[in-house]
Amino acid sequence: MVNDQGSSFKWFLLITFSISWISFGTGILFGYLDQNTGRDVFYLIGAIGPSIAPLSLMFTYQNKEYNKNFWIRIYYPRKGPMWLVLSTVFLPIIMNMLFIFLSLIDSGPTFTFGNFMSKNGIFLIFSLIGILGWFGYAFPLFHKNIEELQKLKLLRFLHVVKKLKNKMEALERKILENFKKLSWIYTGLAIGGLWSIWNIPIAFILGSYPQSLGVSNFGFWEFFLLIPIQCLIISWVYVKTDNSTFVVLIFFLADITRLFFTIPLIFQIIRFILWILVAAFLILNELVLHLIPIPESK
Repeated sequence: MVNDQGSSFKWFLLITFSISWISFGTGILFGYLDQNTGRDVFYLIGAIGPSIAPLSLMFTYQNKEYNKNFWIRIYYPRKGPMWLVLSTVFLPIIMNMLFIFLSLIDSGPTFTFGNFMSKNGIFLIFSLIGILGWFGYAFPLFHKNIEELQKLKLLRFLHVVKKLKNKMEALERKILENFKKLSWIYTGLAIGGLWSIWNIPIAFILGSYPQSLGVSNFGFWEFFLLIPIQCLIISWVYVKTDNSTFVVLIFFLADITRLFFTIPLIFQIIRFILWILVAAFLILNELVLHLIPIPESK
């Protein structure tokens, strides 16, 4: 294993997918054999795979300062105005409850997923623990790598351009600043995409949320496609709060309300489009609008 913890992102992915997919696969097999106890145990192990990975890596590297920082970011919103932290709770709740009430105009919502103390609810809560891995550990590492890679490529490009034209320093600084400012977009989409792929075996677990919907249901595809979009949104808040894992936890904990109700198709589509618009607004805000000016993390 490499000695540099900064380059351990690939080890995080290897450990996470190995533990989770092997456990999910074994659990699915136990389920078909009607071995319910073994099935549930392996499902829960698979769900916390993204959390087992960073713990094992932190134990391997024994970086006391990094480990302390990892735990502090979980329970404390370190930077940013309080409204920004609170919005991570109220945005998904308001969005989900709005469409639950609007669906009363049509056929109304259907309570389909059980409750927090059901097997589905417990599995979902265990899955949320995986945020400690995806955002608490993987995001900062990948974000740093993305920034360094972008800077290296831009410097090489600008070095070539500089030979053709003098006085490019101002342009060079501006381009580097813009790419650094938007690096959260690439990181958020990458983490969200990987997290969505990680969830694929869940579609084969009998009684799980996506499996209960079926591939012909829009909600099935929304479950997977919404993860990268929401990760992009919460990534913006994440970098504005100095990589606070706390805000990511409360955001996805609040968004659980979406999974306990099935609403009519038209409202599912509108809700999905609204999430896309929120993500687009945050990108435009960083590029040109600047309607929400928040100091960058140091």
